[in-house]
Amino acid sequence: MIGKLGKRMNIGKLFGIRDPFSERSPNAEVDNGYTLDPTCPFPECLIGIELEAENTQDRVHNPPLWMQHTDGSLRNNGREFVTLPVKAGYARSIFKRMLDAIPDADFSARAGIHIHLNVTDMDHEQLSTLLFTYIIFEDAFYQLAGNDRDKSVFCVPLRESNIALHIGPKIVKSNWKSLSWLKYTGLNLRPVRELGTVEFRHLRATNDIEFVVSWINLIVAMKKYAMDTEPAVSWNWVWAFLAQPRWEAMKITFRGN
Repeated sequence: MIGKLGKRMNIGKLFGIRDPFSERSPNAEVDNGYTLDPTCPFPECLIGIELEAENTQDRVHNPPLWMQHTDGSLRNNGREFVTLPVKAGYARSIFKRMLDAIPDADFSARAGIHIHLNVTDMDHEQLSTLLFTYIIFEDAFYQLAGNDRDKSVFCVPLRESNIALHIGPKIVKSNWKSLSWLKYTGLNLRPVRELGTVEFRHLRATNDIEFVVSWINLIVAMKKYAMDTEPAVSWNWVWAFLAQPRWEAMKITFRGN
């Protein structure tokens, strides 16, 4: 059903993106005093964390593996704090260290948390499985995110956009290079070309460490499923899901390709 491109080339090679592991020390987290969380389902999976916050002090000392920059969309000295590529198994320790550095920060409705998931090590079929697994569970993602995030213009659900109706033919033909994407969707595939990541934009900013770690664990578990599952099994799920009336138009695009 899916084209053969992914069987001989992973996403990183397709877009000429260097392996992110080559850009960092293999033991960067341990070397900087971060601790492994045994509850993570895919501890070696690389992610990036973006944390937006308001009311930050003029000078914030970056914890190891964190960077920062000003963000004009935020108020009261608002900033965005961004990690280098880090292993998901250390996310709890890494996130806590950043919160400790900004104890008086405010996390308003304008601020969010975005998680970038490394997909350079996935092939076409695996990335397709990741995408459609997300589509099946998109409503659950928004219910978990809460705060009416499905109504935010900065993380629009795919079910509320027309993107999902146009991706079928391109994915079936392995034509990822021509896949266009809008930035402000809850699941954002736009960074795949430049960064080799898929961005999850659903969460409102929070200092609830357990909630953020659970969210990250959910994301990396979905990637693990996509990499470990035979495509035929995943496509059986997809066809059953597309039987719902609201996805009928998308199903038609697959029939035609």
